[in-house]
Parts: sequence; structure tokens; C-alpha cells
Amino acid sequence: MLLCLETEAAVGQVFNVVDGQSTWRDYAGHFHPGPLPSMPESQAPAHLRFRGRFLGDKARRVLGYAPRHSSYEEVLRETQRALTGEGARESS
Repeated sequence: MLLCLETEAAVGQVFNVVDGQSTWRDYAGHFHPGPLPSMPESQAPAHLRFRGRFLGDKARRVLGYAPRHSSYEEVLRETQRALTGEGARESS
């Protein structure tokens, strides 16, 4: 978000800050305590039917964004620590 504030070319743009490899199911599955619910695609709301991957190339190209972490698993561990309050204790 800070890069967007500092970059004129970011005005009016939308950016995905993602690794380009992981799916929504990968992300949600990490935090969901059991199996994710399933339903036939025809019954799912239209906004949940997307099957592709979001790419982060635009953030790299326009903003010069470079991720701090090298793997999706590393990001999830940091997110988990932050959500459980462990990250706040570690940084204080």
C-alpha cells in the first residue's frame, strides 16, 4: 500500500499482491479447522466460481514490489503468528 501511495502510475489501478502459485483454497484451507465445504459449481455464487490464479506481475512491474518472503508457507506462518497475537509479542 505504501508503494501505491508513492507511485504516480498506481493512481486508479488495482494490484494483486500474491505469489501467483497459491489458490484461494490453499489459503483458506490453512486457516479453516476442518475440510472446506464443497458444492457443485453450478450451485456456487458466480463470484466463487473462479478457477484460475491471480498474478502479482503488475505489482512488481509498476510498483517495483518485491516480496519479503520466498515461499507461500513462510507467509502463512507469519500471518498465523499475527492473527494469534504471537507476532505482536515477538516484536515488542
